[in-house]
Amino acid sequence: MPMPSSRERIVYYGAYEGMNAMSPQRQRQVGSTTVRIEPGREPLYVILASYEPVKWTFEGATGRVRHVVVSAYHHQNSAVVGIDQGRVRLFSNRGCVRYAYKADGPEITLVRSAVKERLGREPADMSGAYAAAAVSLPSGKVTKPD
Repeated sequence: MPMPSSRERIVYYGAYEGMNAMSPQRQRQVGSTTVRIEPGREPLYVILASYEPVKWTFEGATGRVRHVVVSAYHHQNSAVVGIDQGRVRLFSNRGCVRYAYKADGPEITLVRSAVKERLGREPADMSGAYAAAAVSLPSGKVTKPD
């Protein structure tokens, strides 16, 4: 994982999967989630972690995003759209940060510790959902399907 600058706000969002998962033959389901970056001046270091592969589509104030780290247990088909690919890193959960989507679950404590160990500090914001149509960051507001 690239190191954030001292000015970058670390934001974590965890999910099991994205929405509207498609199932190509012999491959994992690939869902999609829109990542809405809220207006603000503070640069962001965004960590997106999931179990299933997700196509993360960024919109909004994307100029705030300095780094995007995508971590998925089945990462081979994960993708990021709407962000310069030079700012994106894709990893397996096994070598990076695991997914956790329950605020009160034990996994969230493990994720917080893993981020601190790798980046030197804990995320300023942590949110998650089993699956979401969209998430707004850094607030973590989740939009679920109708």
